[in-house]
Amino acid sequence: MGCLVYMAMGDGMSEADYVKRHVRHISGVGETWEVSDAPYNEEQHAAWHIYTAGPVLFLPKSEYVLCMPPPQWVDVTAECQAQPNGEIWHFLDATTLRSIVVRPDNGYRLRKVQVNFKAQLNIPSQWAFIIEKRQP
Repeated sequence: MGCLVYMAMGDGMSEADYVKRHVRHISGVGETWEVSDAPYNEEQHAAWHIYTAGPVLFLPKSEYVLCMPPPQWVDVTAECQAQPNGEIWHFLDATTLRSIVVRPDNGYRLRKVQVNFKAQLNIPSQWAFIIEKRQP
């Protein structure tokens, strides 16, 4: 598991130039947390201040270490098409019809979800697949 290097604020840097930091338990198991840019996270403090939608959260630095951010996935289902041979193609460009075969080893995943319809339609729930691509 690699660590991110924190970029200190300096002249000439835009907001996009800053690296978001994340921490995870030293065991490598469990959730990855985004660290806030609050002054609490300077080295002299004993806890990481974490971004949350709820109450303020602090995680002890003795148990949580900097780590790589979690992978980001984007839904590309609408850009994909199943082929008669069973392959799924992701059309990268609608004008040239450039495509790539959807496989886990080239940055894609399939996620199975249950689709529920409005009760008044009297249609039982169905299963569907969402095709997602990992973002760099």
